[in-house]
Amino acid sequence: MDMKMNLILMEKQSIKFEIIGADETIVMPLIEEILKDPNVKEARAIQPHPYIASYQIYVAVKDVKESKPQTVVKKAAKNLETRFGELRNVIATIKA
Repeated sequence: MDMKMNLILMEKQSIKFEIIGADETIVMPLIEEILKDPNVKEARAIQPHPYIASYQIYVAVKDVKESKPQTVVKKAAKNLETRFGELRNVIATIKA
């Protein structure tokens, strides 16, 4: 699955971007991971229309001195990469 990111809005305390080619199985875990950050004020996924395959993600932080919204998103994506890598390793131990 090829995914692309399209930046829609970037302000001091918030960011809004679109992930083209990602469905809810990618977007929802990312939102959940973003919401674990105590500096996150708001994080949500927006699907403009049910027939449109891309989701928009909006993230706002409480204090940019603590962390910028784009940093929070990158950290959450890295955490998911680690978690799914661990899952892949566990699944690889299953004997056929």
